[in-house]
Amino acid sequence: MSDINNSSSWYLEWTDELSVFNAKIDAEHQHFIKLVNELNKAILTNMESDKIKKCMADVLDDAESHFASEENFFKQWIYPGAEEHAQIHIRIIHALRYFMTMFGNEDTKYTWKVVGNNIKLLLVDHLLNEDMKYRDFNLKNNQSKFKIQ
Repeated sequence: MSDINNSSSWYLEWTDELSVFNAKIDAEHQHFIKLVNELNKAILTNMESDKIKKCMADVLDDAESHFASEENFFKQWIYPGAEEHAQIHIRIIHALRYFMTMFGNEDTKYTWKVVGNNIKLLLVDHLLNEDMKYRDFNLKNNQSKFKIQ
């Protein structure tokens, strides 16, 4: 478990291990990681609450857009795990919205640190566990549509 007071545990870095071998989705994942890093930097550097809330809103908006994009690809690929993956997207959006209410209702730095860390962990878990399933499906089935450059 990450130590929420250890600033090095907050930063996410894009690596090739996170690639799903689709340029559009990889770019969206990289952008999402950038937004999460900006949110966590805002929290850790004690920026004004309005700035932190704006960063959180950006994360939520980007997640909704990215999940819709991913789900459109699932239809093209005829991905058998599409429905289950879409349900996970719904749960993540609900969690992010809940976290957003915590930013609106709580004004303690500790709560914000917990929320920021939970968002990071949620993202990492989703990328490493769920997104790798469709990557592996497409690589196994040699989907020519999959490698969009």
